[in-house]
Amino acid sequence: MRKRYAALLYAALAVVVTWPLVLHLGEAVPGWLGDQGYNCWAIDTFWTQLTSGHSPVGTTFRIFVPFGYRLTDTDQAPLVALAAGPFWAWGGEHGLIAFFGIAVLLAPVAGGFGIRATALALGVDAWAASWAGLLYAASPTVVAFLGSPWHFKVIGGALFPWALAALCRWHAVPTGRRLAVLSAAAWALALVNGYVAVMFVVVALAVGVLALRRALVPTIAVGLLVNIAFVVAIGTVALQSDFGDFSCCGFWGLAHADLRDVFIPGEQTGVWTTPAGPRVAGSGLRWNGPFGFLSRYKADTGEDPGSYYLGFGAMGLMLVGCWRRRRDRRVLGLMLGGVLLVLMAGGSVLQWGGVPVVTDPCWLPWMWAMRVPWLRVLDLPRCFMLGANAALLAVPAAGLGALRWRRSASAALVLAIVVLEYGHVGINLTTLDVPEAIRAVQTLPGFRTLLELPRGIVESKGGFGLGSTNSIGDYWQTVHRKPTVAAYVSRVPFSTFSRFFYEPVLGDLLVYTNPGHGFTNPGDHVRRDLPVLPSYDAATVGQFVRRLNLGAVLVGTDGAPAEVQDLNATVQRLLAGYIATIQRWPDGYTLYVLTDVSH
Repeated sequence: MRKRYAALLYAALAVVVTWPLVLHLGEAVPGWLGDQGYNCWAIDTFWTQLTSGHSPVGTTFRIFVPFGYRLTDTDQAPLVALAAGPFWAWGGEHGLIAFFGIAVLLAPVAGGFGIRATALALGVDAWAASWAGLLYAASPTVVAFLGSPWHFKVIGGALFPWALAALCRWHAVPTGRRLAVLSAAAWALALVNGYVAVMFVVVALAVGVLALRRALVPTIAVGLLVNIAFVVAIGTVALQSDFGDFSCCGFWGLAHADLRDVFIPGEQTGVWTTPAGPRVAGSGLRWNGPFGFLSRYKADTGEDPGSYYLGFGAMGLMLVGCWRRRRDRRVLGLMLGGVLLVLMAGGSVLQWGGVPVVTDPCWLPWMWAMRVPWLRVLDLPRCFMLGANAALLAVPAAGLGALRWRRSASAALVLAIVVLEYGHVGINLTTLDVPEAIRAVQTLPGFRTLLELPRGIVESKGGFGLGSTNSIGDYWQTVHRKPTVAAYVSRVPFSTFSRFFYEPVLGDLLVYTNPGHGFTNPGDHVRRDLPVLPSYDAATVGQFVRRLNLGAVLVGTDGAPAEVQDLNATVQRLLAGYIATIQRWPDGYTLYVLTDVSH
């Protein structure tokens, strides 16, 4: 099949599986309400730092005022930010929303062509390679990620098959130029998403173990030394990250995949959890074909993501490909790498149908990988199913090519698998609404700090001063553009939690607004409970306002009306004498604008 016909085929598939995204570009973002606000914020912060003459490595004037934040501790995706630059510069408020919509719409096309390129590198004819690309682009795991808020992983997953193609080409003809291309592909993945880069390293090692020739050992050694030197320089010198200052292991046994779900279709509708955020009408409808009823046996319910299903048709083609190409160590290496990633997706305990089957760390690939300090910041093992899906679904191309059927028969087989066994149509879309209170903050003169309550120092596993606007509040900063105390990022160091925990007044406010009016500092495990905010002398409050350069306080709508009323009364009592104006809105937000005491 010629490239232009494959492009039309993949594009048509992308429109169908992401429906109705094409109708809402710039209006809504793919997925249920989750990390979309953060994703927009990460790109906005990258360009805001650069255009203001600051390094994108850290910020002292955007979030976590007054301490700032080391941006290398979060998922920043600089390569994605570079691609999104025109949307950020000229797209207005909805530019980044349009960018992520277009990126998700193009992801099946790019991923399909990547699998096609991998199949061609394995020696499969263009016809079988093109249909194998369709099989990958329509796979339930890919569609589930397309309908998730993990946009950086979706973009990385679209590039992942191209890195596999570079890997297979180099093992076929190991020239220095191809090795350079392979290294560039790996670094491109690292600059998009660390998870996807680690997935590729696992597959590359698996293929290398099986396909490596002795004569290539010196070349491999030089390449590894150069790349390891880059990793050490960037990871420990340039970025200055203290990997012992985080803890993600609590999530390793929670955010993991159940192995049985590889063989069980995802949910019939894709919306089993309580909807979070405003959904676009008509989104989220999903048909799983005649086998959709089996989703009742799925162990991991919900949309996080909605499916890890490989499909029996695809697995049959994998077995055929492995058997007919059993002398090709690259094919076997892809299978081995895919299986390793499936096992790593199980995290710190391998489960089958909710029942633990392997708990000994000595037998868990994830726990072996976590011995590397740089990898301990990874907290979502289930994401490794995306890489497993790509590595495994590169093999059916060899099976299609080995069948030696008529072209129409092989095409009909793939279409039957896609339509009858996969059958996923439609993803969830969410609108990132901006309250009128945020519009009011946007119009405030100057560049003084905004304190949002309750919205605290939050990472993906929880936080300090939690509120319901954790992620979308990041998006709101791209609108109002004021420095904030609060933010939602990928990970927060223990030291940052401790600084805020022991900060006068501000630490008390975060403890008071945290759920249950209490918080245990993860740095030293000290617990504090404050059902009522203490009283402070005028000097202490004045120092608090000046230290933050506080310009406004926005009280949200979290909790019962009585709790919201108490929080407003607390703010008024604390900042009496500093409040210049009070604005209230029907949706429950209250904005306190403070007098400027910086002069």
